[in-house]
Amino acid sequence: MTWQILRHTVILGTPIALGTLAAVHPMLPENNVTVWNLIHTLQIPLASLLGIGVVLLLRGVRGGAARSARLAIIPWVAFFAAFDGVAGLATGSLVQYAHAHPHAAG
Repeated sequence: MTWQILRHTVILGTPIALGTLAAVHPMLPENNVTVWNLIHTLQIPLASLLGIGVVLLLRGVRGGAARSARLAIIPWVAFFAAFDGVAGLATGSLVQYAHAHPHAAG
């Protein structure tokens, strides 16, 4: 696989994959916790690949805006991946617990 094909795959494929997951995400049935957890687990590396795609798109671009984007992508990837992963997996765990213990709520 050449560098150009890999670069295009990351730049084009990552947003498509992340967009597909985001589009399917709210339509899942409430009892399908395994798929819910899989989607949120996959979003963690896809967020990182999205950040890499931004850096690849900015390669060779000069100026303050490009520099700011390169610096901003680091905390965005770290915080978005952590937040979305933890929020999604925690929600999946709570739903799984609620299904296993239907009378615990009160």
